[in-house]
Amino acid sequence: MLFDFDKIYFDNKLDIDQYLKKDNIIQKRIINYIFELIYNDDLNLINDSHIDIVNKLINNKKPNSTAELPNSIIARREYGYVHFTNKQNDTLSQNIINHKILLENNSEVNNMQFTYIDNEQDNSNYICRLNSSEVTFPLYIRNKKDGDIMYVKGMLGKKKLKDIFINEKISILDRSKWPVVVDSNDNIIWLPGLKKSKYNKEKFEKYDIIIKCVNKEEKWKQTM
Repeated sequence: MLFDFDKIYFDNKLDIDQYLKKDNIIQKRIINYIFELIYNDDLNLINDSHIDIVNKLINNKKPNSTAELPNSIIARREYGYVHFTNKQNDTLSQNIINHKILLENNSEVNNMQFTYIDNEQDNSNYICRLNSSEVTFPLYIRNKKDGDIMYVKGMLGKKKLKDIFINEKISILDRSKWPVVVDSNDNIIWLPGLKKSKYNKEKFEKYDIIIKCVNKEEKWKQTM
């Protein structure tokens, strides 16, 4: 397309900065085309008022704003994007918050592969070194829960997971799916790809367990 649609709308999200560079006529065409992709044969449910709803959301300066569209479609503004999701899918993702997966070798959660390894020189946030005497086994992988806190390595006191996600600019949708590694007492051991806890050991410290996390789709953010 003449207006580089694929650079403006991809992965069910609209890039606000790219969108605002276009004139009003092109903007309307972009929103119309997004609605065509989303609604297909149900496009008759959409009218100009829904275009106005999306534009108001785009121009809303309040972070994490949402708007409801026909057929349970949710438009959500987060960190420079408008995400389009199905309300039912949002509900399903929230319902797995208390689901626990035993961390065994080659466990996989949301395209993240977890493997116990014998040796690793990498010291990124995709590697976790533990002293088995300091944590309670078995370990589990779960999703975040309201009120979750973590003792972040190198920091005094505890920090809310919610605040970590906000600081790292992780969208609400990704927060609900992000794997959280805990021990059997539900102590947060590791937030893969983002933060290590006080339980993590440096290479020169005493540890007897190494867990490696691999992002299979290379979509997760790595911080050092």
